[in-house]
Amino acid sequence: MTGGTGTIGSAILRRLLADGKTVAALARSAASARWLADSGATPIAGDLANPDAWIATAVACRGIIHTGASFGPDMAGEERRFVSLLRRMVPDLPEPPRLVYTGGIWAFPASPDQPISESAAFDPLPAFSHLGELTRSLLTIPRMGVAVIHPALVSAPGRGPLAEMAEAAVSGQPFVTRARTDTIWPLVDADDLADLYLRALASSQFRLSLIGAGLAGASLSDIAACVAEACGASVAIETAPAPDGDPHHDFAAGYARSQMASSLRAQRMLGWRPVCNSLTALVEVAVGPIPAAPRSSAVPLPVQLPVQLPVQAAAAVAVAAPLTEAISAPETATEPSMTAPPLPADADVAPDAWAEDELPPLPLRSRPVGPDVETAGPFSNDLETLPTQPEDLEADRLPELVREVDPDFLTPDADGLIDLLDEQPLDAADVDEPVDASMDDRLPPETKP
Repeated sequence: MTGGTGTIGSAILRRLLADGKTVAALARSAASARWLADSGATPIAGDLANPDAWIATAVACRGIIHTGASFGPDMAGEERRFVSLLRRMVPDLPEPPRLVYTGGIWAFPASPDQPISESAAFDPLPAFSHLGELTRSLLTIPRMGVAVIHPALVSAPGRGPLAEMAEAAVSGQPFVTRARTDTIWPLVDADDLADLYLRALASSQFRLSLIGAGLAGASLSDIAACVAEACGASVAIETAPAPDGDPHHDFAAGYARSQMASSLRAQRMLGWRPVCNSLTALVEVAVGPIPAAPRSSAVPLPVQLPVQLPVQAAAAVAVAAPLTEAISAPETATEPSMTAPPLPADADVAPDAWAEDELPPLPLRSRPVGPDVETAGPFSNDLETLPTQPEDLEADRLPELVREVDPDFLTPDADGLIDLLDEQPLDAADVDEPVDASMDDRLPPETKP
């Protein structure tokens, strides 16, 4: 899996390890590798920008879960290279893996009045314009089962927009966002979403495209009121304008898109039942114990970026001239002071709103860290010290996938051409014989063109 230390990926990883699965997880830094190894996963050195270095390990596994994203200037190019490698390698595999790929709710158009479904035409924001193209490309890879999950805005304990809103309120700062108070956000809890991913992984449906939303939608003003009540502090909403520059690098623009989203297809096809299906439940899980000081008050850490982020990306989170609305809650007793723990000194931290700024808590099921991972230092693309062969990863295989016959997939003939109807060529007399259109109405219904 990719993105194993992210908000979505860490929740999926906990579920996989709790089920006793053997998981190989991509690690970009030594800090991520140590966290993954502590969790019980096998870290694989690599970076999303260079999938050639780890794609052989990925296709040797029984399944691939792709939740990682760089949110860098070449994010679209990185995703295209990954998909291109899959399309080139999968046809030659004796048993292709099943892929669960992360799309995004911002690939769909604004829909503030009624929940949008998977049948809606894609209308992605410029920064995510590649999602529609790649989704269509993935769903046509021969012989490989593919499920594309489009998550709503994801919340988790201490992570996501709900936790960030509560943190800002407790610290006395405004919550800066591109949304207005009447903007509608669809929401989903990370653990509920992890359950959907694992159901999609084990499904016998050859191709799936599903929206993952525990709550169809809630206005920002309602969200702020609920968060204010939970943390006992007023929430001030500050709407930031769109930055100047290339909109293809404006990854925060989606927060201004007002949407309602329906997950009825996921519930009907996979039996998915999100536990956090109300705003109150989502806030209670995401907010948890609210720190009395923002994370920025901790000791600053050295920052090492593999790629220099564009100026436009930094501008996307800059606090502009405030358009602020304060939303209050009844006064309650102040929470005891708590300071967030410092991050590892070599964590791959980036100073932007969408990079992973901390590693998640360790799963309950953990194991000691091996000395090779403890002292490995910064990784290179050399995979000699890490398992790359399929037999190294098959100690506890994922469940066997019962694949149904796909009526849309056509097997090529020996000459490499697809015979659509598998019919014999027409005789010359049949070809030359004109067709009398007036005879159509006299044909029985089942034989009409």
